[in-house]
Amino acid sequence: MDLVDYSFRKASKVTARTRQELALKKVFAVRDAARSYIEKQTEPYELSEFEVALLSTSIDFGKVRREAAHGRTSVRVLRRLADEYEIMIKHAPKMEAAARLRSFYGRAASVLKRVAFSETEKLREEEKKLPRLRKDIPAVLIVGCPNVGKSQLLKQLTGSGVMVAPYPFTTKQILVGVARNGHDEVQLIDTPGLLDRPADKRNKIEARAITALKFLSSRVLFVLDASETCGYTLDEQLHLLDGIKEEFNPRVFLVNAKADLASHDKADFQANLLDRDDCEKLRRALFGWVAH
Repeated sequence: MDLVDYSFRKASKVTARTRQELALKKVFAVRDAARSYIEKQTEPYELSEFEVALLSTSIDFGKVRREAAHGRTSVRVLRRLADEYEIMIKHAPKMEAAARLRSFYGRAASVLKRVAFSETEKLREEEKKLPRLRKDIPAVLIVGCPNVGKSQLLKQLTGSGVMVAPYPFTTKQILVGVARNGHDEVQLIDTPGLLDRPADKRNKIEARAITALKFLSSRVLFVLDASETCGYTLDEQLHLLDGIKEEFNPRVFLVNAKADLASHDKADFQANLLDRDDCEKLRRALFGWVAH
């Protein structure tokens, strides 16, 4: 938003009986409108450690802090400027009130043009996309390589309207759904696909999955594609699983999600995610695993 235009439009709506009174009201209107907007942009954000870590994959919090500091400084400068022009207008001949007001507008615009909240506005938009996690039910993190069937599994077990497509990194954010079995509920958290590679080689999408593992990894449902139609070999997928176990030490429920194409004897459950009966059996098996 153009802060100069916003503040001056607010000032344009004030009315008064005399030129001097009108000039003063416009000065105060610019000051108050700019202060109100900047204070709103610099309100402290209430985020958990997990949410901050998740947002850090796409937000420069250092820039957000710099924008807030500059905004607060600008409020102080504008307040002093308004005080200065209040005195100047009050003591000026009535016919010069408009000229003093124009002078104030010029100096105020110079201050406000340097105020920017691009990263802060981006933060507010990204904050709206954060997963809303429930603390009253168990949570299970769905993890695996790209295109192995994680989102399909989430959709089948929870009915969540997630995007399912036959190409990698369809899931770019953390997705959440709730699976139900009678009166019991389990929160399933779908993460972006991970590749078996060093942390410094992973992209921002993968970084979100790692953040979820760091904070929410007590239970992991690892989705395996033994058929390798996902584009990753079985060895690559199992090596990724070993790395997750070593780094995060979670309880793991291993699901072979394309059992109709190839089986895997070490999987805790063999499933064809396109088969309704298989998905129902998987739901019951998952709840039994969570309960123990």
